[in-house]
Amino acid sequence: MNLSYLTLKRLTQELDLAVKGKQVKSAVMLNAHDLLLRFEKPPGLLLSASPTLGRITLTSQIPLDELDVPGWVQKHVIYSTIEAVTLLPYERVVELTLTRRDRLGGKSSCRLISEVMGRYSNTILVSVTNNRILGACRRIGKRVNRQRQVQPGRPYVGPPPLNRPLPEEVTEGQIKSALMENPENPSESLARSVAGLDSLVSSELLEQAGIQEGQPLQPATISNLRRDLESFFDSPPYMDKPSIVRVGKRFILCTVDLPRTNHEVVKPFDSVSAGIEGLAEIELAEGASQSRKGEIEKELRQVLTGTQRKIAKINSDIEEADNADLYEQYGNILMANLHLVKIGMESVTLPDIYNADSTQVKIPLEIKRPPNENARSYLKKSRKAAKGRPILERRLEKSKSDEAGLKSDIQRLQEISQDELAEFQSALVDKGFLRPGKKTEAGKKRQAEAGGIHPRRYRTSDGWSVLVGRSNSENDRLTAGAAREDIFLHAQGCPGSHVILKTGGRWGAPPKNTLEEAARLAAYWSKARNSRTVPVNYTEVRHVNKPRGAAPGLVRIRNEKTLFVTPGEISKEQE
Repeated sequence: MNLSYLTLKRLTQELDLAVKGKQVKSAVMLNAHDLLLRFEKPPGLLLSASPTLGRITLTSQIPLDELDVPGWVQKHVIYSTIEAVTLLPYERVVELTLTRRDRLGGKSSCRLISEVMGRYSNTILVSVTNNRILGACRRIGKRVNRQRQVQPGRPYVGPPPLNRPLPEEVTEGQIKSALMENPENPSESLARSVAGLDSLVSSELLEQAGIQEGQPLQPATISNLRRDLESFFDSPPYMDKPSIVRVGKRFILCTVDLPRTNHEVVKPFDSVSAGIEGLAEIELAEGASQSRKGEIEKELRQVLTGTQRKIAKINSDIEEADNADLYEQYGNILMANLHLVKIGMESVTLPDIYNADSTQVKIPLEIKRPPNENARSYLKKSRKAAKGRPILERRLEKSKSDEAGLKSDIQRLQEISQDELAEFQSALVDKGFLRPGKKTEAGKKRQAEAGGIHPRRYRTSDGWSVLVGRSNSENDRLTAGAAREDIFLHAQGCPGSHVILKTGGRWGAPPKNTLEEAARLAAYWSKARNSRTVPVNYTEVRHVNKPRGAAPGLVRIRNEKTLFVTPGEISKEQE
């Protein structure tokens, strides 16, 4: 969260009226970075040292979770009175002066410092007597920062100065140098060159002075800009209702009137604190959205890489298919000259029966194959290549279409808003580019059914669902999560996947053809896949148990029956 100096200046005025003179009745750590001070009556005061949402603000929120309060808060902050709220000049550092009396009437003072500086935000308690640190929400050691350590007992050193001229001290020459440094973006250059200035106010002042990108700088214009700059900070034109504005893709809390700057007002608020909390909610949601976008993009790029590999493989197969006629010629030439071919030859040179000039053709051979098998192999490759060419071309067209769609979706992903993300993600699932995640309706249903696993899914010809485990550990979880009346199937006497036929609460035993289709899957996903006939045992899940200490995937079954089937797959379930 990026709060400007002028916003914090207005906030300090608000806090001075709201909390000055109040006693801290209790304190709560909302998380590792957020400290909430409670008074006799709401609102409380939140001091956040979050690297992403660092802020200080009044809040009436009720904490859902409370962590143990650090000792330095209990000893020095609770029951202390806030004597003053101050903002360091042209810095984003707010100080609360606290006083506390002990049982004997002794008085001690300390400073609770909120450094609202983006990822370097921190909340630090410092003794007024000796300027030593009593505690901090984020401790910083020598390994993190050699110049500035934030540790209990060490002297407090403020954030390093930016060495920028103050608005009332900046010269016309310094302003001109800053603007000439980056003529294409003068507002950013000016904001980085003057203390307390942000890019939004900088844009307003440039518009007010009539300075535009690419236009020559006139001495009178720069003089007007310096005067407007000093006047703006001397008496900021604060609005009655602070507003969150959108500038490009950024959301900013604006507390001053900027009539000339191009921005969109998102929402006005009655106070600066309410605006800060509103901005925190937006940035939190935006952060989650960006994180999810990153996850989706990663998945899409993985699918894109796989699709591009698939295209390369299909192109290679098409090149192979172009050799169909050549393979047929090799096969027929070998068949006509089997007596000249011996086992163990790497290649053979034979007369070309397709050429009247009796030219010689050199044909590569498989060393361990007999001559007739080498000939049949070439003829088989020829038939396969000729038959597969139309299929490969259709696959290539589909894969190229998917590749173009993936590239388009990756580009569009960065442009869609947070509100459109869920619908966009659902569309990607419908296209088959993403699997249903845990947060989608389809994903929730799958997670509930499969217990958080991802088995292969099939559907029999009469609509029964069949799940097949992918590994030993998944086999255990699949079977353990199945209903007692579901049917367990496994190839007899050999390693294989656990197969669960989901009864779905139907009365009676499954039809024979349904059992046979599920049994075919159990045979197919076993070591006996290449056998003509495989015995498959089946029983209700209630009769399956896992012996104590047994290896993953190993179970014991009772009351089983056996079917003899030919291994094979059935229709896959539509996701």
